[in-house]
Amino acid sequence: MFITTSAEIRWFIKGKIPTSVFDWFIGLNDNYVNQAKRTDYYLLLKSDDSLGIKLREGKVEIKQLNQFIGNISPGKNINGNAETWNKWSFELDQAKNILSKDLLNNKWQAITKNRILVNYGITEENIVSQKKPISYQNGCITELTSINLNNEDWWSFGLEAYGEENRQKDNLVLISHLILNDKGNIRFSLNESLSYPGFIKLFGN
Repeated sequence: MFITTSAEIRWFIKGKIPTSVFDWFIGLNDNYVNQAKRTDYYLLLKSDDSLGIKLREGKVEIKQLNQFIGNISPGKNINGNAETWNKWSFELDQAKNILSKDLLNNKWQAITKNRILVNYGITEENIVSQKKPISYQNGCITELTSINLNNEDWWSFGLEAYGEENRQKDNLVLISHLILNDKGNIRFSLNESLSYPGFIKLFGN
């Protein structure tokens, strides 16, 4: 079993990714990664948006809300809810030993994703590196994602900061301000700011 923590903020908007947003994101950093399209399956937990359980490429991932950090506003027209999450990841054949049978028999929600990722490394002096970010202990992954949920198009923009737990919030704030400050044509509102469990609770089957 693999355990990680992260500080995150993301937004979900109905429709296809606007060309202006796509061009902005691709133009931020040449070191982006365009992942292959995949379908994840989320356990439907309509009464709880602080817990997410999903099947992803032969693995089970569990995410639990750790702390609500609060509202951050890294740009003039950008407001979102920042949170810290704990994540456990393990092989699918371990699920029966970790999750109850009743839980596994609940309905699952399919979500198809096509993600573009940019990883920013952060030095001990809070200097941001766009080259070989994997070599840094601290950093933040930014993602622009096309989503299909129940044959409807959505898209999402998110940031997931990693590293030393006492620096994750600062890592999130640093990168969000770096890429979103003074971007008047980019708008993300507070009511669009959700976690994946919150998104599925509102719009899943």
